[in-house]
Amino acid sequence: LTERSYSGGREMINEDLPPGYAEIEELQEKLLEYTRNPYIGETLRNSINILSDMIFLRSAHFIMELLQNAEDACMEINNTEGEFRIWVSKKRVKIEHNGKPFEYKDLIAISGVRTSKKPERGYLGYLGIGFKSVYKITDSPIIISGRYWFKFDKNYWKTQKNISPDEIPWQIIPVPIYKHEITETIDPTKTTIILPLRSEDEYEKIKEELERIGPHVFLFLKYIRRVEIIDEEEGTKRIIEWSVSSRDVTESGVEVKEICVQDHT
Repeated sequence: LTERSYSGGREMINEDLPPGYAEIEELQEKLLEYTRNPYIGETLRNSINILSDMIFLRSAHFIMELLQNAEDACMEINNTEGEFRIWVSKKRVKIEHNGKPFEYKDLIAISGVRTSKKPERGYLGYLGIGFKSVYKITDSPIIISGRYWFKFDKNYWKTQKNISPDEIPWQIIPVPIYKHEITETIDPTKTTIILPLRSEDEYEKIKEELERIGPHVFLFLKYIRRVEIIDEEEGTKRIIEWSVSSRDVTESGVEVKEICVQDHT
């Protein structure tokens, strides 16, 4: 604990406590109370299972969903130099981007099965829906973004709260975490998502999906300019990036851009 002075006196600050810890705790309590209703809880659990099993058919589909969410986060702050990095090993996947950090509305969206994003406003992803694709490969996704450090953890409820995860929709009830719980290197200025793999077998499937990512991915991206793929098992790095090589305006006033895409290791 450290001491900080302010106009009303002194305040004790726990430097290990992320700023948004209390907000996550409060949201957790509200969701837990709401979803302990047997009908509501079962309906939500079934909805999440349907999303995971029927809509997100491939286990590695989460990569494109999170890429779309990163694009949207960059769009919200008009960051046209967006970067998306993904590290993969047999133990976990780590994703990082430099889009807008989480606000409270994003915490609410990801802790549900709905979205406030509007395609007509340029959004590609659906934060509260697309994120559920990660449950094909993990039981404990971690999110670190701005003031919010939290996870959704199936095992937490049984070991820490003596609640069976079969009784609650644990996939949408956030668990706040302390900074010391994260052993990964984190850039606090960026959004980081850590996905501990349920099985090492998922690594090969994810690797195959990453190999499919090519220059075509930028056909629907405007703000993400650079994608880095780091395979920690093989010790390789692949970079895909694009830039505008020339611009022109037609007689009718339409801007034409010539795009240069590089795919290299």
